[in-house]
Amino acid sequence: MISDSINITIPSDASLQNSVFTNPQNTKLYETAREFEAVFTATMLKQGLKSASQMSDKDSGNSSYMDFAYDQLGNYLGRQGILGIADSIYKQMIEFDQGERQNVTP
Repeated sequence: MISDSINITIPSDASLQNSVFTNPQNTKLYETAREFEAVFTATMLKQGLKSASQMSDKDSGNSSYMDFAYDQLGNYLGRQGILGIADSIYKQMIEFDQGERQNVTP
C-alpha cells in the first residue's frame, strides 16, 4: 500500500532540479514518476525474493508478513531513486510535453 503523501527526493541532475521545482505541474509529474519507480521496485523485489524463498523454504506460514515486508522495502528503495527510473520517465515526459507544445498550430 502506498501512502498519499510522498516526500520528494531532489533529483541529482541539476537540470531536473530547476524544472521540477519551478512549475507545480512538473512537481506533480515528478512525484508520479517517483511513485511509479517505488511500485516497480517493490514488485521486482517481491517477485525476486518470493522466488528465492520458494526454492529454499516450503513453509508459507509467514507469507503474508513477508509480502508486507517486501512491499515496504521495495517502496522505500524505489522512493530513494536508486534505479533512476523516475528521472528517466520525468525527462521523457517533459521532452514529450515540449514537443507537443511546439507541434500545436495557433
